[in-house]
Amino acid sequence: MLKCPACGINIQPGEAFCPSCGENMSLPPMGGSLELTDSSHLESVVTLENETEGPILQSVLEGVGIPSIIRNLNVVEYYLPEAGQTAWGELLVLQPHASKARIILDEYLRSLQEHPMEESPPSEEDSTSGEE
Repeated sequence: MLKCPACGINIQPGEAFCPSCGENMSLPPMGGSLELTDSSHLESVVTLENETEGPILQSVLEGVGIPSIIRNLNVVEYYLPEAGQTAWGELLVLQPHASKARIILDEYLRSLQEHPMEESPPSEEDSTSGEE
């Protein structure tokens, strides 16, 4: 059973519109995130090293209209310490968006490697704070 993202009532699978509020059920929810109802239609596009990385990369995809969901691999049902798992999680998108999402994320991550953020120089207050 699905829930309407607008009003929250239960919707029968296959309904095109919510019978209560008229919400278009064929569109992904606004905000670029997906509700995980059937993971068979989702595909992992990037492995996440930590929990900070997920929302950043998710916002990159959201900026181009690709909804995504973050799956934490450290929860019991996914965690495989005996397999030497080192990833924190993964970013999932609907299969039709997977190729485009990988290209966009690859370009974004490559640009970060080519142009790392420079540390800001110390301010005058920092250099004089030890002097009296």
